[in-house]
Amino acid sequence: MGSVTPPLAGDVFDPAPAEARIDEILNAANLLIGANRSVSCPAPCVTGSQVQANVQVTFDTVMPIFLPMLTGMDINRTTTMRYE
Repeated sequence: MGSVTPPLAGDVFDPAPAEARIDEILNAANLLIGANRSVSCPAPCVTGSQVQANVQVTFDTVMPIFLPMLTGMDINRTTTMRYE
């Protein structure tokens, strides 16, 4: 989403549409609460620039008694795509 979002005036990147889409995905997976996410593109954000999205969630197993090592595990992922 961030790699194809039209820039604001002056080639300023607008992260709102990409962040909203990330929130939709996290919400569908019941991971939105406590999640951190960011989407950025260096100024000026023009064709060929690199858009970076970062998401961090805390994973808790639904069976902590049987899998205590999977409680409170932070998962952090970053991806970079070419701005179109």
